Amino acid sequence: MTKAKTKQKARKTVVKQSSNGKAPPTPEFNTDTVRKVVVRVEELLKPLEAEFGVRATSAPGGSYSGSCLTMKVDISFVGSDGVAATLLVQDFRRFASLHGLTPDALGREFTFQGKRYQITGLRVNARRFPIECLRSDGQRVAFPADNPAITQVAGSTPSSARRRQRARALAG
Repeated sequence: MTKAKTKQKARKTVVKQSSNGKAPPTPEFNTDTVRKVVVRVEELLKPLEAEFGVRATSAPGGSYSGSCLTMKVDISFVGSDGVAATLLVQDFRRFASLHGLTPDALGREFTFQGKRYQITGLRVNARRFPIECLRSDGQRVAFPADNPAITQVAGSTPSSARRRQRARALAG
């Protein structure tokens, strides 16, 4: 069979699959579908966690467009303290003091505007909102290091907040 005949046969096959002569529409992702897929992927990773002693979670930074979903999965070993050694956790332990926080503030909870948050890590590339927290409803939220609720829990005041306090004291 020649190439031309093969192409004609393929075109006829596509037309036969749909009644109106057009290809059926491709399903597209939306916010609800993406959330459901992410939850399901995390459920499917549970056996992997038990088998290898790791924690697998969806990492921020995924995207979707049309019928394509790209997501990141963060797989980390769990330490003896029960905390997964994610990159955010490691960075918090290394660099918390640069933001005026103590490394042991990781995992502490605080209340901000009536909602409960838990400090989960430090985003080193985020200048304005470096402290990553987990809200009680499971949403990831970033805070500035000089947020009063965080500095109260962390037991230390970042240098930018100290400068503002000094300026207020001198002005008042």
